[in-house]
Amino acid sequence: MRMRAGNAAAFVNRYAKRKGWFIGHFITERGRGDPGRTSDVEVKWGVHQKEEPKGKWTSDAATTMSILVRGRFRITFGEARAAPKGRADAGPPQVKPSTVRKRVLRKPGDYAIWGPGVAHTWAALENDTVVLTVRWPSRRPPTTQVTGPRRAAPAPSRRGR
Repeated sequence: MRMRAGNAAAFVNRYAKRKGWFIGHFITERGRGDPGRTSDVEVKWGVHQKEEPKGKWTSDAATTMSILVRGRFRITFGEARAAPKGRADAGPPQVKPSTVRKRVLRKPGDYAIWGPGVAHTWAALENDTVVLTVRWPSRRPPTTQVTGPRRAAPAPSRRGR
């Protein structure tokens, strides 16, 4: 039977390099049979100190939801500008200032949910703020690859004219 029970905070403390993430395709500490190693979902137990900022804007290729457990937490959202031509991976997204929206999670259970590609950053507003973040899927969907040149559609038949 594939099953696991434990304490998210203890896992996070033991594996600091995971930065709070304890479920997802990248969890390799417990082996292949671990049900916490999945490409369906990622889960993070984040404990943050006051004014500890995420820093740069980021956006993910997945849907994300953050739920406040304790403290206060500000998430800032914005619409990312298109990357300059020829620079698809130009680093953190640049955000259109007119699209910036701030949301503060104040009470336990308050949440924010956003879709793929939405730029965001965050900051804890109190010490020991705890946020549970869920992101799905755990991997980017596979891209469609074209293996050869596209063929033109056949010309319409002139029979019967």
